[in-house]
Amino acid sequence: CMVQSNSIAESCNTALGIPGWIVGLVLVAVSAIIFIGGIQRIASVTEKLVPFMAGIFLVGGLVILCISQNVR
Repeated sequence: CMVQSNSIAESCNTALGIPGWIVGLVLVAVSAIIFIGGIQRIASVTEKLVPFMAGIFLVGGLVILCISQNVR
């Protein structure tokens, strides 16, 4: 978990200029809200988040395929 949160903080700092400690506090707060809610809240969050993540993955893959076809 530390590696992932560090990667998120570095990406936000590089791309948006947000200090890492602020990103860390936001991650802790969101994680605490989800975990304190128990398994029901974890299931509720993931059932909404996973389809969104899958859609982004598919669209990103299609964009990469279209760009690679135009390069050739």
